[in-house]
Amino acid sequence: MESKQKPCVHCGGNDFYSSEVSAGGGISNDILPLGFLHGAHYQIIVCGSCGDTRWVVLERFLYLVKEKLAKVSA
Repeated sequence: MESKQKPCVHCGGNDFYSSEVSAGGGISNDILPLGFLHGAHYQIIVCGSCGDTRWVVLERFLYLVKEKLAKVSA
């Protein structure tokens, strides 16, 4: 996780918890179908004040996103 986390966009809180979780199976594999054969992981970041949760693809697995998902134009 970033060493300096920005305040929560929902409540303004600064109390965060984080863990690295596998993308290989279950519903997470349906959301981002990269992990099973590649061992990809997300970083999950949860606001301890309101429960807002972010799932972030770890930088070392971004090449899989670029290979397997369609690019969205701005």
